[in-house]
Amino acid sequence: MEVSPGRRIKEYVAGAFIALSVVLLAGEAFSAFFAWMDWQVESISVDLIGLFVCLHLVGGALGGYLVGQRRKEDIIRAGAITALFAYVFEFTYNFLFVGAFHNSLYAMLGFFFGGVAGANYARYRRVRMILQERGH
Repeated sequence: MEVSPGRRIKEYVAGAFIALSVVLLAGEAFSAFFAWMDWQVESISVDLIGLFVCLHLVGGALGGYLVGQRRKEDIIRAGAITALFAYVFEFTYNFLFVGAFHNSLYAMLGFFFGGVAGANYARYRRVRMILQERGH
């Protein structure tokens, strides 16, 4: 049974919003923590690049995994497209509410590699489940 393109787009957008929400919620939590500790931190300092990339990797992996679970074919492409949508949404969010998007290359790479890794993990779990059903 072929899935309609409209439904695929909805799944990609849903996965992208989940990926973006992980990044935004964790970013706000860290901002609150830094304010509570009374630390003065630039928008994205060199020390926080690793945290920034890790948040995008985790968000991309979660979104890619969830969308990849719903796909029967082209699972890796689904993770990459979900990551692309998440990056576009974060880019738009930052320009609308922040005014600039510093380190957007790191965000794009984090979402992409996280989305592909999450989708690959979904594919791995599906193959493992099929092999267990067959008795291998």
